[in-house]
Amino acid sequence: MANTLIFLQENQINSLNQLQLDYTALSTNIEMLSKQKEELNKEITKLSKEIHYLGQYYTNKKYFSAMLKADNKTSYRNLHQDKIEKYEEARRFLKSEFANQSINFPSLDSIKERQKKAFVDSKKLNRQIHQCYQQKQQISIVLKNTQSLLTKQYQKEKTI
Repeated sequence: MANTLIFLQENQINSLNQLQLDYTALSTNIEMLSKQKEELNKEITKLSKEIHYLGQYYTNKKYFSAMLKADNKTSYRNLHQDKIEKYEEARRFLKSEFANQSINFPSLDSIKERQKKAFVDSKKLNRQIHQCYQQKQQISIVLKNTQSLLTKQYQKEKTI
């Protein structure tokens, strides 16, 4: 209980209403940060998929190019069908994903850099959410203790 009073004095909280407003503000902040994190996780997933298909595209491109130059295209395609299909799948995905860009796809390094930045941002958001949860928990305890103190004080005054 002494810690509750110290907390109230240090944070210059003069009313129960102010304490409840702080609690509500923290809840809203946690909700907003959680939505940001959810959007960031979607972006990370999207970037991971782009990295996967870009790697698949570049890895299997040589088989597709060789097929186009081969004398017997059907035979070459049958021989390397799985690699050519992976190339075509990756090309379709990348064309749909980057339809509004120029002919070239973005570099693998640029996508990896964006993904790295997104991971750093995600860690920052995690720390902020954790701090808000800790503050919210602390205010919750102070709120309960304050309500308990006020109830005891009210009962004391009522008996006098």
